[in-house]
Amino acid sequence: SFLHPSQAKLVRRSFNGPASIRGAAGTGKTVVGLHRAAYLARTRPGKVLVTTYVRTLPKVMQQMLTRMAPDVVDRVEFTNVHRLAGRILAERGVRHRLDPERAHAAFEAAWAKVGDRLGEARTKQYWREEIDWVIKGRGLTWFHEYADLSRTGRRHAVGPDQRRAVWDLYVAYDAELRAAKVDDFADVVRMAEQELRRKPLDEPYAAVIVDEAQDLTCVMVRMLHALV
Repeated sequence: SFLHPSQAKLVRRSFNGPASIRGAAGTGKTVVGLHRAAYLARTRPGKVLVTTYVRTLPKVMQQMLTRMAPDVVDRVEFTNVHRLAGRILAERGVRHRLDPERAHAAFEAAWAKVGDRLGEARTKQYWREEIDWVIKGRGLTWFHEYADLSRTGRRHAVGPDQRRAVWDLYVAYDAELRAAKVDDFADVVRMAEQELRRKPLDEPYAAVIVDEAQDLTCVMVRMLHALV
């Protein structure tokens, strides 16, 4: 409920565009974010969105803000990014079919076709994450974009031949998804981001606050930025 003066400055500060608050675990970043949400709800028109990648965190943060600032909690919305993306599509009548189990089966089928070119280098899960976080997560649509990309945070270098194999795996996976008429989580976020680009919100959010922002893909960040 009470802030250190250095935290309070961040809560009330005016930022010229997006801002990032960094600190070690337990230093109070989430608390600063919640107080920031309450401050913005009191001082700006419109709703404030608090979001994160983890599905269970929004409910916990809403309970915390209810105790901290019951006067404005009804003007702050809490949800995770995938639920938000699905809602945007549903409200606009954009058909999608999120089915994680069938998406997993689609990846397994794609791996059976072309995975032998990658299997010995890294684990199957590593290459699935490469598709989810680098190719789909960046919104790449052409191989030359991936071929020249700096893969920040991925730990292991991937050479030209491996990149071509990864791209072929991605293409095979996408074909399996389309054949099964299902979408994965990355597809839903991509479609929501494209929909917001096509037609922005009639009433944008006053602000978006992200907890654990390092967990988000670039497409997720672009989707959230479109909300304001």
